[in-house]
Amino acid sequence: MPDALRSHVFEQLDRLTGEGRRLALAYSGGGDSHALLCFLADWCHARDRDALALTVDHGLRTESAAEAVLAAERAERLGLTARVLRWQGDPTGSGIQARARIARHSLLAQACRDEGIDTLLTAHTLDDQAETVWMRLAAGGGWRACAGMEPLSPSPVWPEGRGIRIARPLLDIRREALRAELAVRNETWIEDPSNEDRKFERVRVRQKLAEFERGGFRTERLA
Repeated sequence: MPDALRSHVFEQLDRLTGEGRRLALAYSGGGDSHALLCFLADWCHARDRDALALTVDHGLRTESAAEAVLAAERAERLGLTARVLRWQGDPTGSGIQARARIARHSLLAQACRDEGIDTLLTAHTLDDQAETVWMRLAAGGGWRACAGMEPLSPSPVWPEGRGIRIARPLLDIRREALRAELAVRNETWIEDPSNEDRKFERVRVRQKLAEFERGGFRTERLA
């Protein structure tokens, strides 16, 4: 399975990344993005390409600054260049996740523009896709509103994201398969406790889908 998974990710990277020699990766240091970092390092070596790992420190937790530095060190250990980007916004008040998401995309897009890079990789998985579709269904949207993420799409911010493409090579891969790959490689990753905080809608949806799956529902149907 690991060799088949590696080949599949290589195929997706070949298909989605275009002709530009340099790429960027939105790298949090978490399990999904660390798995993509490992695959990307292998792929860059095999294809004679360069990649820049971009880690955003939102400052939402006291540990975030040290975790961002650790993430950059791990990226450099695997042969990629790394940069830490820091959000200077207000980390308090309502809608913090939505505001942090926009800030993250703005920082990532501007860093890509500064480096002359037009493709930004993200580590969205099949599980993220299912959660996104569920959340859009729950919001009451029609069939157009509940469409999932595309493997390749424009940056969602303007004007920073003008000309920047978001590529998602892991969109048809389950989170558990990536964790298995990391175990084979003896790699560890950063666990963000907010991923278990039920005050966030996505966490509640993730836990509900896991409950449904234990009852026999196939999450990939939503993707």
